[in-house]
Amino acid sequence: MISSARQGSPGQRDSEMLQFRGTGNKKPYTFSSQPQALSIRAQMDRENMCKQMGYTNIMHDKRVVRGSNFSKKPFLGKESSASREAEARRRAMARKKAIDYQTRALRLHLGAPKLTRGRQNVDIQTDVHLEELYDYPVSQTFGAQTEFDLELFSNPGTGTSAGTDASTQVDDKDLFDFDTEVTPIAEALIADVFRQAMREVLYEDELEARERQQRTLCMRRKVEEIEKQRLQYEDERLNKVIAEHTQMFDEGEKNEKARMSILTSGRVTDLLPKVIEDLNQEGLSTNSTINKLESPEFVSWLTEELQADKTKHTDSDDILKSIIHDLIKRRLDLYNETTDVKDIEQPEELFKEMESITLESDNKNELNNPTSDS
Repeated sequence: MISSARQGSPGQRDSEMLQFRGTGNKKPYTFSSQPQALSIRAQMDRENMCKQMGYTNIMHDKRVVRGSNFSKKPFLGKESSASREAEARRRAMARKKAIDYQTRALRLHLGAPKLTRGRQNVDIQTDVHLEELYDYPVSQTFGAQTEFDLELFSNPGTGTSAGTDASTQVDDKDLFDFDTEVTPIAEALIADVFRQAMREVLYEDELEARERQQRTLCMRRKVEEIEKQRLQYEDERLNKVIAEHTQMFDEGEKNEKARMSILTSGRVTDLLPKVIEDLNQEGLSTNSTINKLESPEFVSWLTEELQADKTKHTDSDDILKSIIHDLIKRRLDLYNETTDVKDIEQPEELFKEMESITLESDNKNELNNPTSDS
């Protein structure tokens, strides 16, 4: 049984050894699954790494790590088959690229193609006879003598005429002098040409003058339109100013009327005692007259008279006092003239008569208008 255990795997041998070691009632130890190594750490080949590679470029040495310190370092062990295939593929692509570049360079080369194997270029002369070029080539002169005594050959087709030639009569009128005959025609043509040229020049001058006149009229019309617009604007501005001044005048007049109505009876009432005192000093008033002057009816009448005389701007009390004095004096004079106050010894009787007349008129009015009282 031990020999069979030695022939098995190490895991089986370990399990069998544990079974032999168990004693008593203990059950033998068994595995539920075959034990496996967690990881196999590849060991670095120190011998190959320390092997001298000769004089080469150190940047192509695999033991030199290039790049960032934070990047993953390449594995310095043996290369895998995938990396070798990738390297071979890269070299093949580089070789193919170099061949394509060389082929393209040969195709674009403008010179003669390269000689094939076994051929050689030889310098040969293509011209059989060479001619030297001169600035002044060699020349020769030859002379020849011509004969003057040679008999000219006569035309066999022509001969002497045997008949009589006919004659033509030309009168003096048939012949004419060119200058004499053509000069008037030429002068007429030249005159017509000059006349037509003058017409054209005058026509062009007339067109230019007409265009200049049109420009002048157009400019004048524009100036008139501008002046018309300016006058319209000025008229509108003046109308606006007049309207504003009229409105201001109306407002001032309205304010004037409002200020005229401001004059109240209180101011008249304050100045009335002083005026009555002055009248007493002058001897123009009596007790009954004073009572009438102090009545509200007389004060309201006096206020209306002052407003009618436009004394609203009278700020001075002395002036207003003199005006009130004149009004009262004029009223007393008028009253004395109508009632002959000077002839009456007792003026009180006149006031009593006036009161009786006033009462009678009031009673008549009440009788005539009974509905108003009810």
